[in-house]
Amino acid sequence: MLVMPYAFYQPDNAARLERLGVARIIGRKHYTARRAAAELDRLLTDARYAERATMAARRVGREEAVRVTCDAVEECAGVHAEWARQA
Repeated sequence: MLVMPYAFYQPDNAARLERLGVARIIGRKHYTARRAAAELDRLLTDARYAERATMAARRVGREEAVRVTCDAVEECAGVHAEWARQA
């Protein structure tokens, strides 16, 4: 993944992706077509990026983020406790 963070939360997210080994970053002030092409070439020819992306995808695929989030919302709303009593 080639990332050019612009503002707000994007620089932090870009840094996280780079630390995971799945992305390269080009700063806005340093972006050129030549640099973008070189970074894309590196991403596409270095197998480590594909391997790390595959590993990250597997890990994310195992997460139950929707269920965990819904449980937390229901608990905060007191709904979960009500359903538990009915079961």
